[in-house]
Amino acid sequence: EFNRLFFSSSKPLFNRALNAYDPGSVWKIVTALAGLESGKYPANTLLETKGCIKYGSQCFREHNDKGFGIIGYEDALKVSSNTFFYQVGYGVGVDEIYKISKKLGFAQLSGIELREQENKGLIANSSWAKAGRGWGRPGETPWLPEDIASMSIGQFVVQVTPIQIARAYAAIANGGYLVTPHLSNISSKNKIKIDVKPTNLAIIKEGLKKVVESGTGASLNIGLLNLPPVAGKTGTAEDGTGGLDHAWFVCFTPSEQSELLIVAFAENTPGGGAIHALPMAKKMLEIWHSKQQSNN
Repeated sequence: EFNRLFFSSSKPLFNRALNAYDPGSVWKIVTALAGLESGKYPANTLLETKGCIKYGSQCFREHNDKGFGIIGYEDALKVSSNTFFYQVGYGVGVDEIYKISKKLGFAQLSGIELREQENKGLIANSSWAKAGRGWGRPGETPWLPEDIASMSIGQFVVQVTPIQIARAYAAIANGGYLVTPHLSNISSKNKIKIDVKPTNLAIIKEGLKKVVESGTGASLNIGLLNLPPVAGKTGTAEDGTGGLDHAWFVCFTPSEQSELLIVAFAENTPGGGAIHALPMAKKMLEIWHSKQQSNN
């Protein structure tokens, strides 16, 4: 039985929570914070979204192929606009996004007990590109305009683990503290206050609330009665290794004074985060809410 599991093509024993993948749109909170924290794209920023925007030799498309008009951060998160975040990412640059990502716990071990299984992932930066990107010779693999567009929406030059995504979204939910995750329900005093303005975190949280209220994650509300307010983000990511798309959904509830955070991830399951990952989280929310009501 063990051999059947061990050699199965579906890899049921592989710890996907600690393996690195393209995050797709769940990464957009990082690009948003980079724009806000840099001051180049302040809270009142409005940008025109389009069917596609050309960077280098490629036109990077909006997922609806037509754009969403002129919108700000909260609505850009709500509808998961690609072209909004291309513009912010390209404007602030790779190293500003990298700096914010490090504050949120990416490209480093999370501190969970299974460190031998954990992948640090990859967040591109200009020094990494100059050094050869891990496979080329120094100075021969320059940073390209196409790279920043991909990075802005969590593709190809960004590889993160579900547990890293959980830490980053928990920092949004709890007001700016990076928490060490554990396998069991033990209290942890290892909380790090991250250097990000609370007002900027609040903007991101409002956008994530809109995602579930009326955006790409609105299907979460169907059939769930009396559930506390939920904030979240859907994500569909192309697999940088050439496989089928990944599906993501991250949520926390209640939106204020959150008690529960869920990262749902469906590896190489094309169709979208709202179609495949969101229902996984929804089942967990149903059970959690039922237990909360029983306890009360």
